[in-house]
Amino acid sequence: MKVIFERDSVCAGDDVWAPNRKVFDFDEPPLLSELCGGEHALAYLPSVSGSRTKWAVIINSSIVAYVWHSYALVRNVEIELLEQDKITDVDRLFFQYDGQQRHSINSEAR
Repeated sequence: MKVIFERDSVCAGDDVWAPNRKVFDFDEPPLLSELCGGEHALAYLPSVSGSRTKWAVIINSSIVAYVWHSYALVRNVEIELLEQDKITDVDRLFFQYDGQQRHSINSEAR
């Protein structure tokens, strides 16, 4: 199963590659949480130096989750699902930029 990931640009240089599309293969339809916060999202979302970036995850014109992607010594993704975690048979999702929060060196070490 192929799922297209697309996202907003985070800087002018990023606009060159817009719409920032990447296709991922899944062996079977994934859980919503796997789409939004799994290894694919971690590999796909850009790191913004010194920031924790918030993204709204949109499927079929509806926001289904919020994702925070951290630029830290150990990158991670935190998700807040806005609907029940279920198997999702979609072919496209969009990560809409929703803001940044600055990281301090001390907060990265936690």
